[in-house]
Amino acid sequence: MNLNMQPSTVASPNGWSFVTPATYTPGGATPIGIQNTNPGKQFRGILMWLTRPDGVSVGTWTVTAGFQLCQSSLMHTSSAAKAQRTFSYLPPTTESATLTLHAVVVEECGLATCRTAHPFFNTVSIPSIGVMNVDASAMATRYDPGTDGVLLLRYLLGYTGTSLTAGALGNLPSRDAAQIVTHLNANRALLDVDGDGNVSALTDGLLIMRYLLGLRDGPLTRGVNIGSLTPTQIAARIALVAP
Repeated sequence: MNLNMQPSTVASPNGWSFVTPATYTPGGATPIGIQNTNPGKQFRGILMWLTRPDGVSVGTWTVTAGFQLCQSSLMHTSSAAKAQRTFSYLPPTTESATLTLHAVVVEECGLATCRTAHPFFNTVSIPSIGVMNVDASAMATRYDPGTDGVLLLRYLLGYTGTSLTAGALGNLPSRDAAQIVTHLNANRALLDVDGDGNVSALTDGLLIMRYLLGLRDGPLTRGVNIGSLTPTQIAARIALVAP
């Protein structure tokens, strides 16, 4: 997890909000927080879960005292008020889609008659930091220039079907050609690594391929029209999609 990234905060009724990182790393621990504009306010119950774009709940939570897992959701187990504010969520290692956090918090106010449940209607989407694991392959071929790099360049050149994937899939890929296109379409904005507002094979695709090959600084950007960004800034942008 890149702890330097700004968190995202989404408000819910009565001062409650949850706080998430701007992105997540597949398979990496991700902090999810609950807060209130009144720091002393506690909650009696909480239910949290994350879903991928097809609505299926994914990932697991680190369970602490007073909480339990209900399938892929984290929920409270007792009637005591809760003070814990931050929880650890573990996204699946094979996911790199945008995940959506859902939550319901039951407020504690000291009286049984005012324990009101507040659903978070304003959910927050958390994109993956690992868009370059294009085919969602096993660890040995993640962010590999001969697989992910080639797939990305072919995608940006308009290839689909077997023309996209022939000879370019990694070890134990979890996505087929159609799923790769869907995944890259959903994350296309993150591929604008030179920051010019466009995504092109001859600029962004080439820069990402060079980065995956280990090139940095001048060799990373030489001969590529990169606009106003420096090689260091471009490398930092690529690191968001190819950690």
